[in-house]
Amino acid sequence: MMSGETPVSNPSELFQIDADRGIFRVARRCFTDRELFAQEQKKIFNTCWLYVGHESEVREPRSFQTRLVGGREIIFNRDSNGVVNAFFNSCPHRGGKICPERSGKSGTFYCAYHGWSFRSSGEVLKIPGRNDYHPTYNDDGSANMVKVPRLENYRGIYFLNYDPNAIPLSDYLGRAKEFLDNQLDQFDEPEIVQGTQEYAIKANWKVLAENSVDGNHGDYLHSTFFEYARNIMPPELKGKAKGANNFVGTSVDLGNGHAVLNFEMILGRASGIWSPLWGEEVKPEIEANYQKIVARMGEERAWELVRKSRNLLIFPNLMLVDSTGLTFRSFNPDSEGFMQVSSNCMVDRNESPGVRKVRLNAFIEFLGAGGFGTTDDVEVMEQLQRSYEANGDSMPWNDMSKGPLGATGGSFDIEVPLRAFWIEWAKRMGVAMDPAGMPNISEAAE
Repeated sequence: MMSGETPVSNPSELFQIDADRGIFRVARRCFTDRELFAQEQKKIFNTCWLYVGHESEVREPRSFQTRLVGGREIIFNRDSNGVVNAFFNSCPHRGGKICPERSGKSGTFYCAYHGWSFRSSGEVLKIPGRNDYHPTYNDDGSANMVKVPRLENYRGIYFLNYDPNAIPLSDYLGRAKEFLDNQLDQFDEPEIVQGTQEYAIKANWKVLAENSVDGNHGDYLHSTFFEYARNIMPPELKGKAKGANNFVGTSVDLGNGHAVLNFEMILGRASGIWSPLWGEEVKPEIEANYQKIVARMGEERAWELVRKSRNLLIFPNLMLVDSTGLTFRSFNPDSEGFMQVSSNCMVDRNESPGVRKVRLNAFIEFLGAGGFGTTDDVEVMEQLQRSYEANGDSMPWNDMSKGPLGATGGSFDIEVPLRAFWIEWAKRMGVAMDPAGMPNISEAAE
């Protein structure tokens, strides 16, 4: 089935599920159908909490970042009064872009189309020819910049929601907060390094969501990198991580479509495990970082934090990869076959230049736009999309049946996280659930 088809009301055309035989399959049409994509915009991206940025990116009053969030252009700023906001980057007059710059610092925003200007808090400051308008014009605030309906943060990580009636962010994150805490607790004062790596992928956004928590592809697709990593493994980790094709770790369904891969490190970590690759000059600071974490949370939790890496997917489109450094990766779809990806690196604000270099190098070498991992993944994801579009009629199903259906956790390589994502996707798209919590393929979607 090809792009442009109308969506089906029968979920059996989207899923094949057989609990007795342990089968869970998803139609490849879900990656290519234009009408399904249009429904996703309304039912997922207009109702879920979507990542905007971190408070450190707008640390100073009047600082701002412009972002693409769920297909809409947003101004993320801290205004002159110190309040953090998220505005639509669209003039209330005739829709011109209010802020064309990517980032900066300004007490005002200006629309170049008709010359309207606004305070950083959103109130209209100047309307050319104001005397030609009725004296009561803007008494209702309709000429001011428009804020997104909901903006909330968890420990300085800001999310927005285009649905004013959405559940609170804390409830939406649910069990994922435990893993967010682990990722943030390694820092004295976390901050995002200024500057964003951006790239595009000619594939459906859900391909990247799947790839982010797929525990099966790493040792095959990234075999060269991981073989190298094991050969230079820090002494503290010798004997802990297994050989090829056998990561030690778990995969967990965290509810609400969120999921995590939690596995033992095979690299050093700037927060507490020194690697000889980094040089002796940073070793004392990295060892001191570990002792700070021990003081905050105790030896057992500290060692658990630093010796494990976490791939955390926040449904629908935020991935946090916590390995040598911490990467925030968000992906926003432009169409059923194209997405834009943004990646940022989180560091400790007060660390030395040497340790910061370690974190940034780790970010760039594997997860950056030209990194070992990203380039492998992008190539394969674009191949997948081409295959789905060309062969959907002859090969209509993607299989993710590894591991017991209904399980909420298991070994690193079972496909619990993929099923967790698709079950939430089905719920959001209006597919009824059966008593076992699976898409009910015997009933039409509501």
